Amino acid sequence: MSRRDSYPKGSKMILELSLTRLILLILLVVPIIILAHVWMELTSLQYGPRNLTIDFAVNKATYRLGEEASITIRVSSSILGGLVKIPAGGVDVAIELRNPGGDVVYVDQGTTSTDGTLEFKFRIPEAVAGEYVFYLACEGGSNSGRLSVQP
Repeated sequence: MSRRDSYPKGSKMILELSLTRLILLILLVVPIIILAHVWMELTSLQYGPRNLTIDFAVNKATYRLGEEASITIRVSSSILGGLVKIPAGGVDVAIELRNPGGDVVYVDQGTTSTDGTLEFKFRIPEAVAGEYVFYLACEGGSNSGRLSVQP
């Protein structure tokens, strides 16, 4: 007679899970899930489409007409929901600057260094004061910001 046959007909088998076994199960399964998630994100960075983040910093809060401006950018890939950022080197990034009237006054592109950084330097046109808008874009990400320009 098998063990299955030893239960009365119509009875249900109940799986007993003690608190100790439940904690052990959680401690084993959760790290495996996290490792699998990180592995998939890391391999997709190399072999699949990337979601990149472009962060930037301008060297001054306010500029004057004709003054040189500098925008430093950092491109990175995020894993674990942005908890960890990995610098993205070798990424082509484009910048476009528009004056308060919406006219394009500066366009350039560059490639990030191994630490994911790139700096754009340009001279503010000696024409119109106000809020200038710049757009940054790369394959997999984009961002925009503003420059305040006074006469």
